[in-house]
Amino acid sequence: MTNRAYPAIYYAGFDPGSGVATLWLSSAETQETRSLSIPSFIAYGDAAGLLDIRSKVSDMTLAQVLRENEHVINWKQQDYYAGILAVKDGEN
Repeated sequence: MTNRAYPAIYYAGFDPGSGVATLWLSSAETQETRSLSIPSFIAYGDAAGLLDIRSKVSDMTLAQVLRENEHVINWKQQDYYAGILAVKDGEN
């Protein structure tokens, strides 16, 4: 870890896409680039209801019942489904 008196600088790019959104970050100091892609299909969802439907035992967590490429986002006390889950089970 470098001890510096100034903050690290990163350049960022965002592509909302038409199905997959991607964020790129590049260090101004090292030119190392990283990216993260997430599905950009978003719909209202109900994480508690999904957990009730899919859980085989009462102490399963939401992370345990989600399938590959299924995502649940909770923002401002509202659940949203992203990606495949939004297309299959989301509302609006």
